[in-house]
Amino acid sequence: MTGIFINYRTGDETFAAPVIDERLRREFGDDRVFRDSRSLGPGLDFPPEIWYQLKRSTVLLALIGPRWLTLEDDSGNRRIDHPKDYVRREIRRALKRDIRVIPLLLDGGRMPTEEELPHDIRRLARRQFLPLRTRDLLVDLQRLVDELARIVPRSGQSPESRTASAADPATGPGSPANGRHSAVHITGDGQVFNGPITGGDSHG
Repeated sequence: MTGIFINYRTGDETFAAPVIDERLRREFGDDRVFRDSRSLGPGLDFPPEIWYQLKRSTVLLALIGPRWLTLEDDSGNRRIDHPKDYVRREIRRALKRDIRVIPLLLDGGRMPTEEELPHDIRRLARRQFLPLRTRDLLVDLQRLVDELARIVPRSGQSPESRTASAADPATGPGSPANGRHSAVHITGDGQVFNGPITGGDSHG
């Protein structure tokens, strides 16, 4: 089963994870996108379910905002330095399993250097990133969808038809014939409104 695992840090640009989750679910289906706070039902044993979902994923999206590296625990230590930090553990397991790890740089976020990272996830610093900027949210979300569509089947699409579609510039992701965009608007109080736009320019 191919899937997309959303890795994010609570307290660091928290708006981004649900926005990305909603957009990707619409393109790839609920069963191919995992975000713990939505996907895990009441009463489930948290750690085994997390590792099960990660194992069946093809891609891990590491959401990196301006506080991703520096957020501290109650003792004043960086969360990322704690061996049991789930953000770190999920990235470590993904790298170890050769799952594709794509850093998504949120507003104000930057790629950490190898020296800034714990030794077991330093390879993250060498991964090619994608931006996700509020001012260019529609464009950046569409680019993310197009990139993921090269390796994860869309909803109702088999891996074979995905390969054929990606190879055809007339019908592949992001082509004019595809003509489907998503409108996402974030208000000042953090509320999110979204909906489809068919055809035309996605810029408002």
